[in-house]
Amino acid sequence: MDDETVLRTFPFSSLLFTALLITFYLSALKIIRYFMLNRDPFDLHNFIIAYNVYQILACATFMNILVKSGVKFWRVYCPETWYMEPQLQYDIGRFGFWLKASEMIETFVFLLRKKNGQVTKLHLFHHCITVTFLYFSVAYDFKSGGYLALFINSLVHVIMYSYYLASTLFSGSRVLSNFKPVITVIQITQFVIVLCQILLHKVFMGCEYPMFFTFYYFFGFGALTVFFLDFYRKTYKK
Repeated sequence: MDDETVLRTFPFSSLLFTALLITFYLSALKIIRYFMLNRDPFDLHNFIIAYNVYQILACATFMNILVKSGVKFWRVYCPETWYMEPQLQYDIGRFGFWLKASEMIETFVFLLRKKNGQVTKLHLFHHCITVTFLYFSVAYDFKSGGYLALFINSLVHVIMYSYYLASTLFSGSRVLSNFKPVITVIQITQFVIVLCQILLHKVFMGCEYPMFFTFYYFFGFGALTVFFLDFYRKTYKK
């Protein structure tokens, strides 16, 4: 299977599919908000435990897939020089896309529990733009240098969902409460690392992948960095 065949058979290679997924996500939020107007919050304790365990295992599995791919994505050289079997590219794209899509479920959980305050503009922006990152990084280009970002993000999510799981099992723990700001710092750190990689590849090394990817990724990760820094300042610096 060559690269063009992979793109044709990749179910998410259509930008329309990605746009429809985001539209469905945002529309479902409005429907759930309306559905919950006059209802008591649902008790989703067991579902939340299962969901967090699923995310931990799924992210760990994705990290393992990326490491076993043979592409040393942590090294400093242009991504267009990397080679990966098309079928493996397809597997990474399929797994990664559905992993990002499944993370949207947590927004529905917030609304069903009437934790509407947690569904912020930052929360929505984060979930929507990460799906587009996956689309452009894997489904469209395959050589845009996104594998390091995917690996780091999966590692961060293993830590994050482990924290969520522990918080659900041991609610009220002072130790866990003190660790919460650290999670945000870890998230900000991953964005800074990816921004450095983008600058290194395109500005300092002159890598050949399209300038559009550089602008889009830099805008997206830059915006996430600013938003998370603002969230940290407002939430934890009081």
